[in-house]
Amino acid sequence: AHPDAVEQLRSAATGDTSMVVMSAADPANIWSVAGGDSFARPRNARALLVTRGGQVVLTSDPWGRAVAVRPETSVDEITQAVGALLAHIRARRPRDLTIESIDGARASTSPHAEAFRAAGLRLTSRGLRYYASFERG
Repeated sequence: AHPDAVEQLRSAATGDTSMVVMSAADPANIWSVAGGDSFARPRNARALLVTRGGQVVLTSDPWGRAVAVRPETSVDEITQAVGALLAHIRARRPRDLTIESIDGARASTSPHAEAFRAAGLRLTSRGLRYYASFERG
């Protein structure tokens, strides 16, 4: 895309306050183009990006095992981003999910663990786990 077009798309997204989850390989992903945000460039093409207001706030592998949080993101925003990520993954794979690492460290000892727990995950020996059976009743 033309650089001006990319900037217009980014600025159009800044008024939206909802969390949006997309694949890093999605053609609508304007964040990983050259000159874009380095935080938004995950290593895996199947990675997921959680965005809000034109900024990537959270990245994840496709299974939700390894997550990265944009530095200086508020606790409330992290909780909302995790909720959006869980909903996205659950819609495609309605099974239990365990986040094993956050920002490259063990999820259970991450400074962000409480924000993840507020999104409905529970602390286990393997990490922070979402129990799909709790949703089914």
